[in-house]
Amino acid sequence: MASLLLGTVLLSPAVFADTAAVTPATAPAAIISAPLKSCNIYSSRAAKAAQNTADRQVKIDTRRANQLSKLNINRAANDKKLADSRLNADQKRAGAIAKLEGKATTDAEKAAITAFQTSVTQAVAARRAAIDAAIAAYRSGLDQALASRTSTVGQTTTDYRNAAQAAYAKAFSDCAANVDKKTVRANLNAALKAARAAFAANRQTIAKLQVSISPLAKTRQQAIAAAEAAFKTAVSSARTALMAAFPAKTITTK
Repeated sequence: MASLLLGTVLLSPAVFADTAAVTPATAPAAIISAPLKSCNIYSSRAAKAAQNTADRQVKIDTRRANQLSKLNINRAANDKKLADSRLNADQKRAGAIAKLEGKATTDAEKAAITAFQTSVTQAVAARRAAIDAAIAAYRSGLDQALASRTSTVGQTTTDYRNAAQAAYAKAFSDCAANVDKKTVRANLNAALKAARAAFAANRQTIAKLQVSISPLAKTRQQAIAAAEAAFKTAVSSARTALMAAFPAKTITTK
């Protein structure tokens, strides 16, 4: 599961490294419709970059949605598997109790079976509640980690887009003001390079998803292990009390 989740919200630097992320909706009107023919190169580059970025973002969003869908499908499958396992256990336990009842010949033995059944039923309910809570806490934590990472990556991407947009706007403005072309290009390239560097640096500060998942998984496993241990202790105690009521008989309570 971890490998699937790790791919859910990762963004490749290549997505934005080669293009300036200026969207048609936010690009300055002056860039899109440059009045000076010599400056149209910047509007053309901005439009092309915007389209490339938009296309790549659609692919990223689609891949993320598909991965989240698979995550939910896996959760549903695990829930069904757990429910089926519990139903099977309930049926086996009912059969074992029925066999015990068939061996009871005295009121004391019948009362011991009833007490045993009550204790085991309570132990089962407690174990299931603890396991369900552990699973729910893990899933909630995972969902929050995914949402937080997606939000952080989104903000980093937005910052890059804004920086690239400003770089193209400045290039067009300088071009229209008859600033030396070499200077305009040099300034634009420097601004885009700085924007890409900032994007890469910010991306490096985003914690790997596995860093968030590992403690969640560990806490879940510890909770489940504790629930299993408590269950075994309760059942062992109940079995001891039951066996005491059948001193001369062999009783199987598993």
